[in-house]
Amino acid sequence: MQHVAIDHVWVTTHPHYLVQSRHGEHLRDPGGYFAANERMFAYGRGLLWEPWEDTVQLNYGEPEVRQAMLSVLKKIAGICDGVRCDVAMLVEQELLQSTWGNQLLPEPGLKALASQQVNSEFWPTACSKTRQLNPSFVFIAESYWEREKPLMDKGFDFCYDKVFYDRLVLGDGEGVDALLNLDRGYQDKLVRFLGMTAYVYVREVKGGREAERQRGGGGGGFERVFVLSANMQREFESFKLRSEFLYVCLYVVFTVCTTKYRKPRRGPRRQRPA
Repeated sequence: MQHVAIDHVWVTTHPHYLVQSRHGEHLRDPGGYFAANERMFAYGRGLLWEPWEDTVQLNYGEPEVRQAMLSVLKKIAGICDGVRCDVAMLVEQELLQSTWGNQLLPEPGLKALASQQVNSEFWPTACSKTRQLNPSFVFIAESYWEREKPLMDKGFDFCYDKVFYDRLVLGDGEGVDALLNLDRGYQDKLVRFLGMTAYVYVREVKGGREAERQRGGGGGGFERVFVLSANMQREFESFKLRSEFLYVCLYVVFTVCTTKYRKPRRGPRRQRPA
């Protein structure tokens, strides 16, 4: 939702939808811009990240952009159950202003939907109007920098739990334990991929331990995995109990059905005369 592909038709048909270099920004940051149709467009990026050179940044200060992206969401809501919004926190007004500043001003000389830059939050309006079309539509946010709660307050049903991953990779057992003890209602709105996280953690920890050995240091490494496993036990116990209960139910149903509907056995077969 924060950017589109670098070959998107808007680069040609609606260049004012996209962030551009207007006051020599591309001269100060040549790696952050590309030339097209005699204009310098900004690659999509976050405040602290390198630019994504296969994308171009949308200008959410332009009223027409917001209308266009709302139309996209409504179209998706008409055919799907939900949407996952890429780097959703980068569309929050605070981060937009911190990253782009005056580059968000609407392009002068165009008849826009409003004469001034839009400074209101996009997500509350987008989530609300999309749900008017599909009340059960689900919004999932890819979130970083501990922006989960603000995004939930703006209308998202679920958010990626990047904080959980970061603490897991760092071996912060107490930090992970603190997250698992947060309010259950809040945790139910966090998206966690524990299988992937465990793989990433072991890979990162292994690399860190090898680096420590090369420097002559000690400690760290795989020992932390066991500490984290203990702290994460509660997360798995509930899944294990549900799985065991489901297995017992299926076993009972299978036994009852096979007993009740089993065909009665006939008498002993007559042997053919020799």
